[in-house]
Amino acid sequence: MAIWPLRGADASNVDEGLFATGTVAWWPYDEPSSGGTTAVVPAIAKLAEAYRACSLPIVHVVRLYDGEDVDLPRRAAISAGKPIVRPGTSGSQIAALLMPRGESELDPELLLNRGLQQLADREWAMWKPRWGAFHRTRLHQRLTALEVNTLVIAGCNYPNCPRATSYASSEHDYRTLLVEDALSGLEDGPSGRSRAHRCHPRDDR
Repeated sequence: MAIWPLRGADASNVDEGLFATGTVAWWPYDEPSSGGTTAVVPAIAKLAEAYRACSLPIVHVVRLYDGEDVDLPRRAAISAGKPIVRPGTSGSQIAALLMPRGESELDPELLLNRGLQQLADREWAMWKPRWGAFHRTRLHQRLTALEVNTLVIAGCNYPNCPRATSYASSEHDYRTLLVEDALSGLEDGPSGRSRAHRCHPRDDR
């Protein structure tokens, strides 16, 4: 696993695949638990635009809490009626800055039935039931069909979803990069970037 700084880079510096995980507001952006999510949204958007310009695939991975299929730490809160990323609410939507032009709403029925919602050419939204994006999803099958060999991960709250996904990505034998400018909650320390290998993409321009 490597951490990829976004500054001065473009999408030609990787082989295939942007995987933007946790791009919805898991919690309101102004709560401390968001870990600076609002601040990294412009960097994620810049990365997504670079991928679109190069016709590289993008998968936006979202959470929707509907019914009893909820991860254990949040199950009691959801059962008690706490409206966290409830289907059809504004908080369940991908941040507008990250959406392709002309697309506005997610289809919760399609997503909760493990479908991939096409947002644009080579761009999809996908629901995941737990932190890691490979768990009980069709992500690996879609990436295999696209002949993707590298995942570039951006999104919110690194200690939870991006980290779980990066481990699963490596276990599926993908080359795995984390975009440090486009990840919230990525800090120096035992659980942060000091444990990962940092690399710098070439700039051949």
